[in-house]
Amino acid sequence: MHQATNTKGSRGTSLEGWVPYRYKRYWLFGLVTIISLVLPFIKINGNHFFLLNFDHKQLHFLF
Repeated sequence: MHQATNTKGSRGTSLEGWVPYRYKRYWLFGLVTIISLVLPFIKINGNHFFLLNFDHKQLHFLF
């Protein structure tokens, strides 16, 4: 049997360095997950960088 071969001009050069959207989405979700897990443990001058207080229903961010 004879197999069909791809010709170079069938796709064009516009998609040469293209990365699928799902891979970009995976990287973004991973970055957001890491940031959201690390931020609550950072302290500046004894205050948490990001603190969600359920007792007083407050969100403290950056101070």
